Amino acid sequence: MNQLILDFADNAYPDSAAFLGNSNHQLREVLQSKHEAFVYVWDGEVAFGRDENSGAASIVLKAWAAEMQKKGYAVMCINAAVISEQRQLADDAVFSQDAVVIGNIDYLDAANQHRLFELFNHFRNRASGQLLLSAAVPPAGLTVREDLRTRLAYCLVYELKPLNDEEKAEALMQIANAWQIPVDRDVFRYLLQYGPRDWGSLMTILLRISHDTLQYRRRVTLPLIRELLQQEVP
Repeated sequence: MNQLILDFADNAYPDSAAFLGNSNHQLREVLQSKHEAFVYVWDGEVAFGRDENSGAASIVLKAWAAEMQKKGYAVMCINAAVISEQRQLADDAVFSQDAVVIGNIDYLDAANQHRLFELFNHFRNRASGQLLLSAAVPPAGLTVREDLRTRLAYCLVYELKPLNDEEKAEALMQIANAWQIPVDRDVFRYLLQYGPRDWGSLMTILLRISHDTLQYRRRVTLPLIRELLQQEVP
């Protein structure tokens, strides 16, 4: 399936709780409380590419950032897997945010690892605000500067547990509703049974569905999903 990136608004996401299910209740409580300054979320689910459609942990934090922005908080959300987004770390605006969310920090270059080190120091000295991070591995598995490794020790660390099929179908429905895609839940049940199950691929399929429904005014049907699943994966 060809990768498709569309320019959706950053707040076109359901609340982060939609991606957490019952097995991640501790992480859900921490995110909802907004009391913890440093939070690190990881999952071993490998996405197909380094873009905004990457793994589940990155998506959870992106949804949390959108949730906080809708409530009026100043939140900068950066995907380190995208070089152009990494460059945002050089902007001094990162130091004026209520929260900074950085997904896929395992892709930060050395200069931006140092910038993240400075962000840790900033939020700790300010004694307010939040720094939320995600990666595909736990902190001990990162290849990072040693000064940054010492700061990662400040974080509460959570391994993201996978959703069961009903929870994942519900999360997909909530994304579809946020993106105003008319679709029946049975479409997602079929997709989860016969299609890819990682969040990177699922988000790309949703983007493609949205593109087709908006551009061609096609209804989201099982034949459309079968057509998408039959396309060649590069």
